[in-house]
Amino acid sequence: MQVASEQEQREQLAKCQSLLDQQAYTAAATLLAALVPDLFHQGLTQTFLELFNRLPHTEQDVYPELICAAGDAWRLHNDWDAALFCYQRAQNLAEVSADQAALGRALAKRALVCWLRGDVEGALLFYNQAMEALPPANDGDATWEELRSGYALVLSSLGRLDEAEQLLQDQLRDYQRRADAAGQRMMLHNLGMMIYLRRGDFQAAEAVLKEALQLAEKNQQRFGEAYVLNSLAYTLNWQCRPTEALLLSLRAQALGEALGVPNILAFACINQAQSFLQQGDIEAGECACEQARTLLHSAQSSPLYCDVLLVQAQLQQSRCPALARETARTALATARLHHEHWMIGQCLLQLADLEIELHEFEAAQAALAEAFAIFERYDDRFHLLRCHLLAARA
Repeated sequence: MQVASEQEQREQLAKCQSLLDQQAYTAAATLLAALVPDLFHQGLTQTFLELFNRLPHTEQDVYPELICAAGDAWRLHNDWDAALFCYQRAQNLAEVSADQAALGRALAKRALVCWLRGDVEGALLFYNQAMEALPPANDGDATWEELRSGYALVLSSLGRLDEAEQLLQDQLRDYQRRADAAGQRMMLHNLGMMIYLRRGDFQAAEAVLKEALQLAEKNQQRFGEAYVLNSLAYTLNWQCRPTEALLLSLRAQALGEALGVPNILAFACINQAQSFLQQGDIEAGECACEQARTLLHSAQSSPLYCDVLLVQAQLQQSRCPALARETARTALATARLHHEHWMIGQCLLQLADLEIELHEFEAAQAALAEAFAIFERYDDRFHLLRCHLLAARA
């Protein structure tokens, strides 16, 4: 995908504004629909929403893809109710017009919101309905591509990594054949975070994330760049490389502030908290943790919130193990809500460590037994070793 230059983008945005001022709504909507990919790659989701909201509802209804894009923008800003309202609206329009492609697109997007809310059964239901509704996949079908990626996310959460990896690798090959830089960046990122990281293969995760970062930088995909920077920082923290991770998370934070996307900023703060913890700066870590909690105030049941709570528990451990245990229990409950098995395993290991410190050895052994079963399913040798080391203390 060829991304428009900043000058071209400014000219097109000015033209769209002018058309809206002239109440030339059909022409404005057509232009806005064409601008969506570039606006989202540059992280200008708020700009998109401002333009979209100036269109009369009757004009919006002619362009269900614009309504879905509005849902995407709200989702990125953690307003899942607004996102779901848009997707439901797009679904209703598709059903009335008997547009199967538009129906499949809306259902796939509803599935993602279900997953974000911890409704895995609902996510699988909507993904299956989307697959039934969609026409057979054609080369470059964006809806099928989005569906495969989302479905892989759910499979990874459930520990079905081989199936998830196959979907992502197939999609990556399609993007490579078409020289689609944005698609390649997304699939490389997902392979790193959803597959290799969860197998405990941090070197493989780092390699594909660095490749994804190069693609984002080369093609001026600021939004993708920020996400990959955060994920790479997360991976480096797992390798106990906090100085490198901190530098990357600060870059992600700067981009997040420019883009105004809460999830990017929150993830950057989580990574910084973990880096500060590894460097022994508990006060700075707690400050970063609090910033992340504030940014995620409207998404406290999200998977990302588990990471906040886990880092917070680690920061609390040296000062008050009992309080840290309560925080770890809350993190575990949030992870269970999402059926995020790899994250459930992380929470169980943290909880087991705290139970040992508090001399609750039976509780620690129960947590370790469950964690061991999870990491065996993921074939995550790194965390299996952590299980064995903790079991030796319990």
